[in-house]
Amino acid sequence: MNRTVIKKGWMIFFLCLYVGLFLIATWKDLSISMYATAHAPGWYVHAGDAIGTAIPTCTAGVGCAGLYQCERREKKKRQWLWLLLFVLLAFVTGWLLFRHGSTVSMIIGTAVTAVIYLFVFLKAGKAMDGSHENVRTVCLAIIADVILSMVIVNVLKLIWARPRFIYMDDPQRQFKAWYVINGPALVSDAYKSFPSAHTVSAGTSLSLCWLPCACTKLKDRKKTILLLTWIVILFVAVSRIFAGMHFLSDTLGGMGLAVLVYWLLDRRVCPNETKAVD
Repeated sequence: MNRTVIKKGWMIFFLCLYVGLFLIATWKDLSISMYATAHAPGWYVHAGDAIGTAIPTCTAGVGCAGLYQCERREKKKRQWLWLLLFVLLAFVTGWLLFRHGSTVSMIIGTAVTAVIYLFVFLKAGKAMDGSHENVRTVCLAIIADVILSMVIVNVLKLIWARPRFIYMDDPQRQFKAWYVINGPALVSDAYKSFPSAHTVSAGTSLSLCWLPCACTKLKDRKKTILLLTWIVILFVAVSRIFAGMHFLSDTLGGMGLAVLVYWLLDRRVCPNETKAVD
């Protein structure tokens, strides 16, 4: 059977699965959240929160590291701009992970995380041995994916202004379906349920599927990268339901948005090579 037909078959399957889950969420959103929060594993909730928060800065860090190494090889002055942004992202990542701890643990945790971040992602940047044009295109697209995704999801939150389950005193009365737009309004975090920003944050890792276009060592690893990113996305999405911060429809909306942004940019990133990998 033709590989293109198989690929389209899988796409149709996952699209039908997505629509089916959205229909279930529309009907059973409140019931699912009530059950999930009553059986929430504490470690899982905290892990999902930390991972979802840190992924955008880590993903953007890969792009900045690649651009820094690329500009460095070309001996261009812009390398210092990317290095500065890269270092800033390293410390922001550390702060995001340890901001809820004591002052001492926050300082130490931020510093240690930043050092590990700098070491790992500088290595990743050096591994990008593709052409200057490909590396630059991929890295800029990764950064653009993160920025676009985070801007769009936060604008949608203000427009929808959907109340979070965890803050409801009377869920049966206060619950609002995902298709009910309550904004636009500049409201508190208690009314920023739809769509899930943590899920969108995890979804920015999909942009790492472009790395095979910039790194020959990853040329045949796109499917592996795609599988790992979806494991992370689902891990974070389910954890947010357990935490009571989001309904199932919120996380599904976040997934859809992340995939849409990735798809819109994907057509412009190494088109010849992406066809070969697919």
